[in-house]
Amino acid sequence: MVSRPEPHGPAGADPPASDRSARPKVLYVEDEVLVQALAVMILDDAGLVVEVASTGQEALLRLDVPGSGYRALITDIDLGPGPNGWDVADHARRRFPHMPVVYVSGGSAHQWGCLGVAGSIMLTKPYTPAQLAAVVSTAILAMEGQGLGKDREARDP
Repeated sequence: MVSRPEPHGPAGADPPASDRSARPKVLYVEDEVLVQALAVMILDDAGLVVEVASTGQEALLRLDVPGSGYRALITDIDLGPGPNGWDVADHARRRFPHMPVVYVSGGSAHQWGCLGVAGSIMLTKPYTPAQLAAVVSTAILAMEGQGLGKDREARDP
């Protein structure tokens, strides 16, 4: 059996707090556990701190936490009962107008032109690990390049 090397110490250990605090934090919303685990691994390997919400309602609650510091939102569209990914992104953009939004979807990607928030990105499933890492990293860097970096992102209005 081959296991993935742990870049931050022994398996299961979290990186030191100082290392994690220097990395951009993103909110990833996905209801499928296996897809969620793979994406978290990809985004962590790309140097991001990932917080996960498994439902639209949980995502809305996380976005409303003062000082959450999210630098981007990555959301599936079909999240089961309750708010969907379109709703989560709308809520995020009302609170944080400059937050990058990346949708990841297979079945609902065709609705992105009508329902996606302005300036968002659609990554259609299945995607490669490199595509996910590149799209999210590029979205964060673009926000920072517009002078909307970590000092001005997802703060309470």
